Amino acid sequence: MKVLVSDNLSEVGVKILRDSEGIEVDVKVGLSPDELKAVVGEYHGMAIRGATKVTAGVIAAADNLKVVGRAGAGLDNVDIPAATKRGIVVMNTPGGNSVTTAEHTLSMMMALARNIPQAYSSMREGKWEKKKFGGTEVYNKTLGLLGLGQVGSIVANRAIGLGMQVIGYDPLLSEEQASQMGVRLGSLDEIFAQSDFISLHVPLTDETRGIVNSQNIAKMKDGVRIINCARGPVINDEELAQAVESGKVAGVAVDVYPVEPPENRCLIDLDRVICTPHLGASTKEAQENVCGDVSGLEFGPITTSFLTGLLTPLLQEDVNQVNAPAVAEDRGIAVSETRMSKSEDFLSLLRYKVITEDDERLVEGTLFGRSEPRMVRYRQFRGEFDLSGELLLLRAVDKPGVIGGVGAALGNFGVNISHFQFARTAAGGEALLFLNTDSRADDSALEALKSLDNVNDIRRLTI
Repeated sequence: MKVLVSDNLSEVGVKILRDSEGIEVDVKVGLSPDELKAVVGEYHGMAIRGATKVTAGVIAAADNLKVVGRAGAGLDNVDIPAATKRGIVVMNTPGGNSVTTAEHTLSMMMALARNIPQAYSSMREGKWEKKKFGGTEVYNKTLGLLGLGQVGSIVANRAIGLGMQVIGYDPLLSEEQASQMGVRLGSLDEIFAQSDFISLHVPLTDETRGIVNSQNIAKMKDGVRIINCARGPVINDEELAQAVESGKVAGVAVDVYPVEPPENRCLIDLDRVICTPHLGASTKEAQENVCGDVSGLEFGPITTSFLTGLLTPLLQEDVNQVNAPAVAEDRGIAVSETRMSKSEDFLSLLRYKVITEDDERLVEGTLFGRSEPRMVRYRQFRGEFDLSGELLLLRAVDKPGVIGGVGAALGNFGVNISHFQFARTAAGGEALLFLNTDSRADDSALEALKSLDNVNDIRRLTI
């Protein structure tokens, strides 16, 4: 097996790979996109950090690639859908640099509060501008955290030790979990309105992209200070720069950028902005931690796969087969496994139940023969649901014409149904339609289905 190390990796990490039997390691740092495409085809694995961009083009050229391992937390630089289609496993090591990133966040906050970089630069120029660089205490100030995952929770702990009041926003964290941290949960608007300092610790998703924008800045306190050591695109640089220039925002500290090295300097060039070149994980300890052994996960591969599928829509690229159990634990999700020697109806059966305060979801699956997976129960509906191809799940009322209407609507968009399963609770009651199609139903087709009488819900599934 050949492994390409294409970014600066700890010598300890490279040694672990080279000492592993059957692995041949090449270290080629600083490859251009074209150079990477030219050589990637001969490798079975890649070890990267943040500099290498594993784009769809790179993946298309990677004929033998089986795994991409990121020594770090984020996977913004990997085209996950393209890798998934090629059957390439993508994994990261989010816990390894959590402490280092949290410490860098706190360092940035303290430097921001006391104008340390600006004062240092002034002293280097031979000036003594004591009055110009007066700062503010962090003691008894309110720190708002967007995201209370592995990094955010450590920041919260250290900030409480500094005597700060910490409020946080995290849709996957329970009140009980937050209370155990000493953090008060609040809405985004509450955090914007009440915080003296705001620090971002969120993954890059459609919901978080540009979350620090003019609309939300207007909700913030006058003189707020903002720290971003998470992802560059969660900040709208231009709109935040305008807020700094107007005095609405007293200062900004950033370690990450939409493009690295940054091309847009509208924020960087302002006097009240502190910048570092993505140093959040740049300590000796962190570089060694992200090359550690990840083989001792608590849960089995099947449970881990289920957790990955459950959490991915919520956390996007930050969840994978390696970190899913740890992510679930951090979010206060209790996971239990029960094995029974007999199943009522099948030789073997997998049953997954997700229980929340408001609802309970049940899914059961089995194998037909030796290699044909089937879902045999979805909530209260039983059937033999084929999981191959493009999938649509519709919930409807069991009325005449529903099935025909669905078939006709898809036919109008050139979508052929290859397999169809129908289940209902009772005649005239709630029904489930599970469809396999030869081609993907686009958004227009879904809208047509939603407009049908007696169709209550439709979902396009990804397996």
